[in-house]
Order: sequence, then C-alpha cells, then structure tokens
Amino acid sequence: MTSAEDLPALKTFYSKALRVRQRAQKGGNPLVVQNQDRIIPILALRIESLEDTRLASLPDEELANRLRAELAQMEAGLDEAHEAGMVTVEKYLERRIEDLRASIAEGEETAGDPTQE
Repeated sequence: MTSAEDLPALKTFYSKALRVRQRAQKGGNPLVVQNQDRIIPILALRIESLEDTRLASLPDEELANRLRAELAQMEAGLDEAHEAGMVTVEKYLERRIEDLRASIAEGEETAGDPTQE
C-alpha cells in the first residue's frame, strides 16, 4: 500500500511509464507495450484513489478549483494519448474526465443548495 505522501513519486512513475510505452510503440517492441498497458491503468487507479482521499478534506471552493485544474490536465493528457496511439490510456482518461465533470457539476449544485451545508 502507498500513502498520500507517496503521491508525487507515484505520479512521476506514471509519467515515466507513459513515456516508456510511447517509446516502445515507436520502436516496435510489443512486449514492453503490453507490459506498460498492464501497469499504466493500475498506477492510474492508485493515483485516483490517493487523490480522492486527499481531496475529501478540502474546503468546497478549493476542491472545485483543484477538480477544474485536474480536468484541464486530463484533457491535455487525452490529446497526448490520442496522438501517441495509447488507446488504453485514452479510454481511462475519457472515463476520468467524465467523472470529474460530474463531480464538478455535483459540487456546483450542492454549493447552490443551502440544505446541503
């Protein structure tokens, strides 16, 4: 198990895994591509889990700002994954973007509803 303190290192490892996969795909190394396709989604899920834990303790305004920033990063990452032909990563990012948009919309609805405070 990893802790929230490990999140920056885990994100760095995730970025490196994406680059390794991209280089392997360009170099025609299907074994490395296959291995990275197994590793990348696992890392992404663990990062998501740790971020959800950390975000739960933030004030509403700060949480909304962080979710919007994360959404912008994910949308940029989706473009990069598409250009690199990383279908597995694309699918994950599409689902995560949809979840983030829903979370942001839910937070905005809750912020406007005085019975939710």
